[in-house]
Formats: sequence, C-alpha cells, structure tokens
Amino acid sequence: YLGMWSYERNVVARLMSFQSGEEVLFEMEISGDFAVVFIGMGPDNIAGIETALSVKRQNRLTNIVFLVESMQYLKEMLQIYPVQFVFGQITRKKIFEAMDRFWNERRYLQENFFFRFNHRSYMIDLREVLYFSSEGRVVEILLETGRRYRVYTRLDTVEQNLLGSRVYFIRIHQSYLVN
Repeated sequence: YLGMWSYERNVVARLMSFQSGEEVLFEMEISGDFAVVFIGMGPDNIAGIETALSVKRQNRLTNIVFLVESMQYLKEMLQIYPVQFVFGQITRKKIFEAMDRFWNERRYLQENFFFRFNHRSYMIDLREVLYFSSEGRVVEILLETGRRYRVYTRLDTVEQNLLGSRVYFIRIHQSYLVN
C-alpha cells in the first residue's frame, strides 16, 4: 500500500521491507535515516518497542507508526511518541490515512533538510542548523550540537531548496548561508 500511496500522491519514496528490528537498525547504519518506520506490534512483540526506541535514539526525527493488533503494550508505545497508530487489519484506506497525516504534519510541523552523502541518507531539523558553508562542490552543515555533515552539492542548490521554508537563512557571503 505504501508504494501505491507514493505513486498516487506523486511523492518520491524509497520503500524497504524488513523481517526484524535488527534488519531495520542495520539498514539505518548502512543507508542512513528514514523519515518514517512502520513497526508491526503483535500480541507478544516487545521487540517492536525495543526497535522503536533504538530507531529514535539514532534519529529523533524519524517518525514511528505502530501497526497494532492488541493494546498489550500501549503504555510502552505511547512513551516513544509515535506519530500514530494503525489498529486492526491493515487496509489501503488505513495506510493512506496514516501516510497523509504523516506527510501533512511533517510539512507543517517540521522543517527537515534531506540529503545523501556516501550512499547514506540523512534528515536534519533545519532549526538546529547554524550554517551551511561551501568549499568548491562540498557543502558543510554545522548543527547547534556541534555535529557536522558534508554533502556534494552547490550552495546555490541548497539555497534554492530552502526557499519557502519557515526557517530563514541569509546569504552573508558567497560561501555561507546562516540561520
């Protein structure tokens, strides 16, 4: 259903399916961050909670959608701050509603910057960016936490991608965009 949602909404998405939480976490290590992770929660599936906690530790911006068969671990699931729940049998309508809510919230509540570097995907909150600086075709991103990222692109391209964002950046120099 996710592929159908992506196609019908004209949203470019890289969809992956995993059989275990370990596979999800391994793929995050290799490929980078996910915007949203759907986690199936059967009646005896405490491992889904542990996976969700690990995903959130790796990137707190990753949204969790729990596919819930029972209310057994509801308290634990709520403590993870999932974006939403899908209860009962999984249907096209339920997945489309979940993805539409996620997509609309993400656009209005979070201002994220997505990029790829060394075959890994990253998603960072624009409010945490101190500045973008460029040296040739490499743009460095410095966050409030001191963490630095690099991406192969031009600063002009970054600036164009930030147009319309509610987080404002000012071009103070040919090589700097400052928040």
